[in-house]
Amino acid sequence: MTTAVAGLRGRLSTVDAKVGPVLGYARASEFLRLLRPAWWVLRGYLAAMVFVHLVNGSGPIGLLPRLGGSTLAALVILAGFVLLSIWLGRRTDRLSRWPRRALFAGSGLLVLLAFVGFVNADERTRSEGEVYQEVYYDRLSDIRDVFPYDAQGRLLTNVRLFDQDGRPIDLGWMLCDKAPIAEKPSGVMVYPRCPERDPFRLPGAAPGAPPPTPSPNPSPS
Repeated sequence: MTTAVAGLRGRLSTVDAKVGPVLGYARASEFLRLLRPAWWVLRGYLAAMVFVHLVNGSGPIGLLPRLGGSTLAALVILAGFVLLSIWLGRRTDRLSRWPRRALFAGSGLLVLLAFVGFVNADERTRSEGEVYQEVYYDRLSDIRDVFPYDAQGRLLTNVRLFDQDGRPIDLGWMLCDKAPIAEKPSGVMVYPRCPERDPFRLPGAAPGAPPPTPSPNPSPS
């Protein structure tokens, strides 16, 4: 067992010496020592997030350790855990063997939990985006025709729709009573496809006729 540990330390020392010059130092461990204060702050943040998640129970995790949804409580908890992590970090070298190992094990567990939480948050964000797209396209699939109107409420005919890149927008699948469906010689679909089915036209009114304007109420005498 001692021989295996010694061999592992030797290989780690070799890697340390080889990676160091890439980072601009004789050994990589010299560079990592400079990052210790940043790690202490990050460790406190992760510990606060885990603590609040355990207290609140299962649920979505935000960017702050909110306890009961309070932002003030989140800031107080975050500051407390960060200060505690810094205090432990400055005294790690003074700890005995087993407390130091326990601290290292706890730090490794925090990193693992943070990685799992990051992956879950990424998957949740992507799934929410996919659900939104599915709902959006489901709504488009219900469109059978498009009836554009001007500011006076009159139906516009032979209207062509394009997106921001100049590509024709082809919506709807309604079959008109009169065939064929109106279409420009260029092949671009025009709207409405079935103007005689104007949903806001009064019975007997011609397509495109403006809706009747209500007469003003007579002023009281």
